[in-house]
Amino acid sequence: MLAEAATAELEISTTIARTYFSLQAVMQQIVHLQQIRDILRDSNAAMTARQARGFVTSSTTAKTKDELLKIDQVLASMQAQEISFREVLRALTGSGADDFPLIAMRPLPEPQPQLPATLSYALLSHRPDLVALRWYVQSSFDQVDVAKAAFYPNLDIKALLGITSIRIEDLLNVTSLQFRLMPGVSLPIFDGGRLNANLRKTRAASNTLIEQYNQAVLGAVRDVAIAATNMQNMEDQARIEREKSEQAQIGEEEAGARAQRGLASAISAREAQIPVLNAQVQMADIRGKRLAAEIALIKALGGGYDTPALP
Repeated sequence: MLAEAATAELEISTTIARTYFSLQAVMQQIVHLQQIRDILRDSNAAMTARQARGFVTSSTTAKTKDELLKIDQVLASMQAQEISFREVLRALTGSGADDFPLIAMRPLPEPQPQLPATLSYALLSHRPDLVALRWYVQSSFDQVDVAKAAFYPNLDIKALLGITSIRIEDLLNVTSLQFRLMPGVSLPIFDGGRLNANLRKTRAASNTLIEQYNQAVLGAVRDVAIAATNMQNMEDQARIEREKSEQAQIGEEEAGARAQRGLASAISAREAQIPVLNAQVQMADIRGKRLAAEIALIKALGGGYDTPALP
C-alpha cells in the first residue's frame, strides 16, 4: 500500500538525516576537543619543566596530566561515535565499504528559531501510518456493510421461469434444504445464525481496527508533544550555553591582554581558551540534538506526506 511504503520511506529518510547531523555535531566536537588537548599538552610540558626546576610540586603536574587523560578518554569515545555514525549511514544508504563517499565536516544548519505557530491535530493527517490505518478502518466499514447486505433475500426471477409448478404458497412452505436446491433463490432467513455470527465477527474486527487507530492517534500526539518539548529544551540550553560562551570569551580576552603586558605567561593565556572551547563543544552537542528534535517533529507530523485518494 502507498501509505505503508511512505511510512517506511519516512522512517529511513529521517533516520538518515538525524544520523548525518549527529555525525556532523560529533566531528565538530572532536575538532574542539583536539584543540583543548593540544593546549593541555603544552601546559603539561610547561608544568613538567617547572617541576624539574623546583618551581611547582608534583601534585600540580599530576593535575594537568589527569586533565589530559580525561580529554583523551572523551576524544576516544567521540571518535568511536564518529565511526559508528558513518557505519549506520553506510548501511542505511546501502553502500559498500569501498563505494561509501567520504563525509567531510560541514557547518551545522541554523535550527528553526522557534516552534511552528500552530501544532494542530489536523497536521497529523499527513502521517502515512495514520493514513494506512484510516484506510483499514474504512475498509472494515465496507465489510460490515457487506455482511449486513447478506441478510437481504435474493430471488432471480429469470432462473425460476423454467419451474412452472412453483406457487407463492410453495415459497412459504418449502424447507431450508429445498430452497438451497432451488436455482436463483436465496432467502437468508434460513442462514440467520451463520450470518449473525459473520456480522458479529466483522463488527468485532472493525472495532479492533478502530481501537488500533485511536491508539495510533494518541501515540502520534505523544510523539509531537515529546519532539516539541525537546526542541524547546534544547533552545533553552543553547541560550544558557551562549551566555557561558560570552563570559568565557571575556576571560580569554583579559588573559590575552595580561600576557601582552607581561603580567601573565603565554601558557596561561592559552589555558584561558579552554573554557571557550568547552562551550563550543557543548554548543555543537546542543545544536546536533536540537536538529534531531526538529527532525523528530517533522517525522511526527508525517514529513509533509500528501494523503492520496482512497484506493
